[in-house]
Amino acid sequence: MVDIENCIAVRHLVDALERMAFISALPLEGTASKPASALLLRIGFRGPANMRIEILTDEALGSLMAANVMGDCPDALFRGRDALKELLNVTCGSLLSQWPSAEGRNFEMSIPEVQPVDAAGWEQLLAEGDFALLDAEGHILGIRLADRK
Repeated sequence: MVDIENCIAVRHLVDALERMAFISALPLEGTASKPASALLLRIGFRGPANMRIEILTDEALGSLMAANVMGDCPDALFRGRDALKELLNVTCGSLLSQWPSAEGRNFEMSIPEVQPVDAAGWEQLLAEGDFALLDAEGHILGIRLADRK
């Protein structure tokens, strides 16, 4: 398991989540059981570093985020994936704006991708051991930086 204090992306994710959707995230205590609608979100970037950020969570967190922003709007339930993609965009942009070796050079970000994750995929991703895992008001939220494939 990744030491959350050493994962540079965690700080940017937690800040974005709090500012965008008024949701707090703390280090996960216990195990990360697969949620009913698990998702893997990914965004790549190129420039002074060529990497990607991945977020592992559940669609219900995105629905909560949308509801917090949109209120009791019926569309909020269907905007969960959009909210999670925007969280990934904001997290990546924040991280890149403070990238230590950028020295005024620009990054190019890709478009966020979302894919459902089944039970076997969930276990495989967690077994890789490089996700920093958080509890976002009862929802699993994992983040990692990885080399761009």
